[in-house]
Amino acid sequence: MKNELECYIINNYYQLLKIAKKFTKNKDWAQELLHEVLFQLLDKDDINIPLENEEIKYYIIRALTVNWCQPTSPFYKKNKLFSMQVIDIKECLDIIDDKYNIEQDLLLDILEQEYGDLDWYNKIIFQNYLVLGTLQETSEVTNLSRSGVWNNVNETKKKLKTNTLNKLNK
Repeated sequence: MKNELECYIINNYYQLLKIAKKFTKNKDWAQELLHEVLFQLLDKDDINIPLENEEIKYYIIRALTVNWCQPTSPFYKKNKLFSMQVIDIKECLDIIDDKYNIEQDLLLDILEQEYGDLDWYNKIIFQNYLVLGTLQETSEVTNLSRSGVWNNVNETKKKLKTNTLNKLNK
């Protein structure tokens, strides 16, 4: 079975590389991603994937997807996660060179103060909404009706907006 698999990889390598490039959007990771998946596949002791009907191709595509997207995959842990943690020196210098925006800083200070002044109930509902991202998930977590969550979130948004703008315009 391994010999057949190796033949398939040799015969279809460039096609698989094109697929990997589509996943990575033509980044330099394509070849490394494909090689990682092929190493994983060849290291398996028992391979029960028939080579008919190009089922192996779809298996490899699925493995590419998992390795590219899942933070728990070996490729993600080895390469992608590490590269996201490394900050380029030029990027650091660009951040330092950015002009300090006093108005934005003042706005954020006022908004932070207004958020701190909210009552505990509105703050918890709004915080859950910001973290979870949807009314439905917030509703499920808080055991409140979706319309109740919607009313609370909209009321909190209006309160923050009006109070912040009032203090900013003083």
